[in-house]
Amino acid sequence: MNLPSESLGMLITAAVLICSPQSCGPDQPAQDAGDQERLRQIFAIPGDAELASYSGFPPTMGFGQREGLSISACYLLTDEQEESFLENAPAMGWKPLPIPAEVRQAIPFEGLEVPLDLREGLYTCRTSGDNVLWASETRPVEDAEAVLDILLGVLDTAGNRLHVQVRAGY
Repeated sequence: MNLPSESLGMLITAAVLICSPQSCGPDQPAQDAGDQERLRQIFAIPGDAELASYSGFPPTMGFGQREGLSISACYLLTDEQEESFLENAPAMGWKPLPIPAEVRQAIPFEGLEVPLDLREGLYTCRTSGDNVLWASETRPVEDAEAVLDILLGVLDTAGNRLHVQVRAGY
């Protein structure tokens, strides 16, 4: 097949962009490890808390980054970890459960993997507006004009579990 040199150049450029590490992103284990570390930072999860469950979508970044991002995790806390978390959480915006109706109604997402009906423990529910995993500033969902993403955490003190969910609608 004979292609004009201009067409061949465009084809090669497209192939390089499609296959470059910057466009395809890191492999799945590296992406998951990075996301898990970021969850620990965002929600102040103890570094040695046991990860009981984790799921992340989409698995890697592509041309549009990670549209429809949904990450959920559950961490098991020791009594000591939970006690320390309870001492520090209010200063980070965590509030006593149950989650108020106005907060629950402000969440535009369905199928969350965080228990919303717990009565004992703490919760946080914030939004950034964009770049949810790396936002420099967040605010409570009930104070936002539009909720395009959420950073939701629920500490179940009866079960020593910390549930977290990050979801973006962009």
